[in-house]
Amino acid sequence: MIHGGWLVAKILKKEGVEVVFTLSGGHIAAIYDGCMREGIRVVDTRHEQAAVHAAEGWAKSTRTPGVALLTAGPGVTDGVTGVANAYLAGSPILVIGGAAPLGFWDRGALQEMGQIDLLRPITKWARTVHETSRLAEYTAMAFRQMLSGKPGPAFLEMPMDVLNNFVDTDTFFDPGEPANYRSSGRIFPDPELVHKAAELLEHAKRPVIMAGTAVWWCDASEPLRKLAERIQAPVFLNGAGRGCLPPTHPLFFSSARRKALEGADTILAVGTRMDFRLNHGQPPLIPAAANLIWFDLAAEDIGVNRGASVGLVGDVGVSMLQVAEATRQLDQQEWLTYIRGEEHKALERDNALMNSTAV
Repeated sequence: MIHGGWLVAKILKKEGVEVVFTLSGGHIAAIYDGCMREGIRVVDTRHEQAAVHAAEGWAKSTRTPGVALLTAGPGVTDGVTGVANAYLAGSPILVIGGAAPLGFWDRGALQEMGQIDLLRPITKWARTVHETSRLAEYTAMAFRQMLSGKPGPAFLEMPMDVLNNFVDTDTFFDPGEPANYRSSGRIFPDPELVHKAAELLEHAKRPVIMAGTAVWWCDASEPLRKLAERIQAPVFLNGAGRGCLPPTHPLFFSSARRKALEGADTILAVGTRMDFRLNHGQPPLIPAAANLIWFDLAAEDIGVNRGASVGLVGDVGVSMLQVAEATRQLDQQEWLTYIRGEEHKALERDNALMNSTAV
């Protein structure tokens, strides 16, 4: 026999989870017990919001899902800001919320409230587990949902009695190893669109690369460098894309972004949104006549606020490598000289302000 909390911990262990973040609560005590049995470290914070932020921090630092365990009611509501942040950032975190025992729902149980309706709008996937024998199955499903396509948070509500009950180890549903219930293969872009992107780049005179968060999640620093060097385009970084090209690289720029984008005839948006940071894809920052080649993990993110000349859906590292291989070596010396001049001017202006003694 095995209790529900241990079933949850066994899936976490199979998924390589090393640590979970929480603020200790009785509704989820069974999961703590399971984690201790499976050798998973339990970090107790002072506030549930901190626990969820820590789980996202773990995900961003390791490129593996972070896990937060929240007790029922106020424990879950305290974690909402962290979940919303992970949702908007596209960070894969699993948030498990305790709940009142099923037999006491709608009877005024301790810390009872409707949690699923609260979490559904800010997660990729949210479910309640009603049977102990399906806890492992639902935990595995949560990892599949988190990591399929564009990553993001998942929420599982686990009532206290479902976690505390025991099931026979021979009869509960075992989803097996992660390779059995979720695909780890990378998604490749449409070959025709790759060649279309290469054709546009070979006619470009003033290309610019704007690379964002998906470059980090796809571990695509090297493909980014290869693409930039092949087309000789200045590279600007935002979101979690920062650091994916070292500041010592000759194609790395930061301070001349406005001048580069406003003067570009071809913009490569790699895993970044056309949101307020990029003037919602509109002039004057993004020229109306510029070709936009958009790389992203999810098709629904391409074309938002600004139409794309070419949209490449799939792993952005694979997409960048394929476009680089399909494009001949380009020489954009005149364009790069102009951008370096603007970068130098902007840095001098910033340094003067930083070192000013004016009051």
